Amino acid sequence: MGNGLLTFLWDIGNMRKFFTDEHVAFFKYLDELIAKAKVFQADDDHRQAVACDYADMQIHEADRK
Repeated sequence: MGNGLLTFLWDIGNMRKFFTDEHVAFFKYLDELIAKAKVFQADDDHRQAVACDYADMQIHEADRK
């Protein structure tokens, strides 16, 4: 988050209020986390895109202030 690293978040609470699937990888169950980790491991371009989207969003937010 904000540093270009892909972040996995447990899909509980109100975290979706702050983040979208375009910015982090949400999971509800351990099996889902494992499956998503494998997908991102196999598709490095997609992993980088999701990780960088949030970092880019943070930079643009800071520029507006």
